[in-house]
Amino acid sequence: MSVKLFFLSVGLMILAGIFFFFTLGSFFVERENRRIGQVALWFCLGLASLGSSLYVIAAIT
Repeated sequence: MSVKLFFLSVGLMILAGIFFFFTLGSFFVERENRRIGQVALWFCLGLASLGSSLYVIAAIT
């Protein structure tokens, strides 16, 4: 197991989780500004996806 890759993947997933909670607050604004929250949620999904993929790669190697 690659330790550096493992810590990078776990760090990305933790960062995605923290960013997700900040993103939830953007949905309590008026409808015109919700687009920012939707983009931020897609960013969180991308970070979590990248982190979990790197985690699997680190477990295999």
